[in-house]
Amino acid sequence: DVKEERSKKMKILYIVGASFFALSLLGLLIRVEFFIIFFFISLIICIITYSAISVSISKKFKSRVVNEVVKYAFGEEATYNPIRGYEESDVKSLNLVETGNVYKSSDLILGEYKGVKFSCSNVLTGQETYSSSSKTTDTDIYFQGIIASYEFNKSLEGVVEIREDEAGFGNSLLLSKRNRVEFEDIEFNKQFNVYASDELKAFYIVTPKFIEAFKEIKRRIPGSLIFMVRNDKLFIVINGARNDFEFDMKDAKASENEVIKSLIKELIPFKWFVDILNLDDRFVSNR
Repeated sequence: DVKEERSKKMKILYIVGASFFALSLLGLLIRVEFFIIFFFISLIICIITYSAISVSISKKFKSRVVNEVVKYAFGEEATYNPIRGYEESDVKSLNLVETGNVYKSSDLILGEYKGVKFSCSNVLTGQETYSSSSKTTDTDIYFQGIIASYEFNKSLEGVVEIREDEAGFGNSLLLSKRNRVEFEDIEFNKQFNVYASDELKAFYIVTPKFIEAFKEIKRRIPGSLIFMVRNDKLFIVINGARNDFEFDMKDAKASENEVIKSLIKELIPFKWFVDILNLDDRFVSNR
């Protein structure tokens, strides 16, 4: 049990802290300077020990609790890997987010919901630069969010991309005025820009029902969005969102049911995409 593990390790921390505090008091009997030195050494060691305990518990929490919750939400075949993520080359090939010399991806979920296979992962991209004059390193974050991939219920030879007007993502190969497609829905045109390799393909994918679904998703999902349909895949990019599934030390006071409910809440949006977009309907016309 993760909470029992936390309790055992916190006892170790208390013992370590008490031992060094006693040593500090002993130093006070000798000289005040010794007390100050021992006190700060004790404080630093306790902080390091606490951090090590937090990291250890978080790893076990992810490998045990989160993995079981993911299987509960998406079936026994679903997998969760806190360390693995999307390959950098795969993210770059999408050409949806700006990339640099910094790339991290973690918390990969492979699952299935209502017969629709999907994957999702946290992704961070940026550019790290070193200043020889100030001898400092600065990192500009380009993208930090979630990328998800779903089986799509319409086969499409080409690309249709829907992105928010103020998305703040990197440029796509499709982004040019001649590729932009507008629809009868004025509100949708203001909220989203649609680009396609072929205008007819855009109308094939972005039907009136699909437009209403996009609006509903935007109302529910915080962060800037990009949707891209390519061949038989739907890619969803959410800038500013993360699923860390971290175990906060304060969670140790929460009941097991409360922790599980919190985790399930983080997974619900991945079901929304299937439900709202009717991705499980293999014969959907969306009209």
